Amino acid sequence: MHSPQEDNFSAPLGTPKFWLFDMDDTMYDATHSVFEAIHPRMERFIRERLGVSEQEAARLQHGYWERYGATFLGLAMHHAIAPEEFLAAAHDFNVEEAVSRSAHPRALCELIRRLPGQKAVLTNGPRAYADRVLRTLGVRDAFKFSVTANDMHVMGAWRCKPDSVLLLHACRRAGVKPQDTVMIDDSLANLKVAHELGMRTVWCTGYRHANAVRRPAYVDVAVPSIEGLARLVAPRKAPSVSRVKLRLMNHQDKESD
Repeated sequence: MHSPQEDNFSAPLGTPKFWLFDMDDTMYDATHSVFEAIHPRMERFIRERLGVSEQEAARLQHGYWERYGATFLGLAMHHAIAPEEFLAAAHDFNVEEAVSRSAHPRALCELIRRLPGQKAVLTNGPRAYADRVLRTLGVRDAFKFSVTANDMHVMGAWRCKPDSVLLLHACRRAGVKPQDTVMIDDSLANLKVAHELGMRTVWCTGYRHANAVRRPAYVDVAVPSIEGLARLVAPRKAPSVSRVKLRLMNHQDKESD
C-alpha cells in the first residue's frame, strides 16, 4: 500500500489506445450534488414498491449496491423489478441544476481531448441521465461512445461494473486489448477487476476519497482530479530535424511545380 499523495506520478501510463472513464465522482463531485437527489428517490421507490420500512429500504438499496455494484441489478434479481422502471424513477429530477453546482475541473473537455487514443464513458447510470450529465459538463463530444445501464444486458444477463465481462465488452467495442486500456474510476472494487484483466488503473480520490492515505497495489496511479491525467501520459515525440527539413523541401517542390 502506498500514499496517493506521495507518488501520484510515479507510474506513467505510456501512450494508451483507450481510456475508460467512470462518470459520477470521477469527472465531477456527484456525492454532494446528484447523489443527494438520487439516493432518496431510490429508497422511496423501494419502500413504496416492496411495502417495507424506510430503514429496510435503505438497507436493501445500500446492500444491493455493495453486493452487485448497482441497486437496479439486485432489485431485478431478487424482486423481478425491471431496471428501466427503477432507474427512471430514481433519476427523475433536475440533473442539469445539480451538476451545474457541483465541483469539477475547468476546461474538462479540453483536458480529455488532449489525451491520446479513444475515450469512452462507463457508468451504471441510465443513458438519458448520463447524456444530461455529460452535456452539462460540456464533455459529451469528447467521448467516442458511452456504456450505460441501458447497454448492460450482455451475453444473456444484466451486468454492471465491476463485472469483468462488461469491461471486456467495452474494450471489444473500442477494438483494443485490455493491456492497451486505462480505466479511471473512484471505486476501488471496479479498479481491482480492471487490474486483473490487465488494464492500467487510475484512482480518482478527490471527491469521495479526499482523505485517502493508502493506494492499493492494484492501483497504478492515484490522482485527486482527472486534471492530473495529462502529466501521466508519455509526451508525443516531436518530429526530428531531418523530417522537418524533408517536409519543407517537399512543400517547396510543390510550390515550384
